[in-house]
Amino acid sequence: MTGACCARRWRATVATIRNRSAGRDVTFDIDVPDETILWGDSRRLAQVTDELLANDLDWADDGTRIIVTVSTDGPAAQLTVSNTGPVIPAAERERLFQRFFRTPSAISHAIPGAGLGLSLARVIVEQHGGTITAGTGDEPPGTTITVRLPTERPDK
Repeated sequence: MTGACCARRWRATVATIRNRSAGRDVTFDIDVPDETILWGDSRRLAQVTDELLANDLDWADDGTRIIVTVSTDGPAAQLTVSNTGPVIPAAERERLFQRFFRTPSAISHAIPGAGLGLSLARVIVEQHGGTITAGTGDEPPGTTITVRLPTERPDK
């Protein structure tokens, strides 16, 4: 682990993805408290955020909202990336983080990728002592990816 990753880095990642969406009817909402700090490799943690947001953008129809929230709960921070796009069936959600897995919808809609991005995100999160899960949201409906990471240095 090389140092601290903070809200500024997450916001920069969101800004980069937002720029990629120029000309599309996609809205980004971000709620990342300034005081949020994680211990780890900030480049790799930003890579996780980039992967989650890029996936949401790939699937975004006109009018899609992508929501990024970060909260802290004791010794852990939670990053949630939600969207108002299509809901991923439960059987497929269980496999999202497996290497080379692509949903049948991704294949039929010619969504680019090899099925490696989310598996790499899982490896990075686990190397930082965290977890990553996929679910569906009630508000908003769609897909929600939740990453939980420790906020303290691992040698403490």
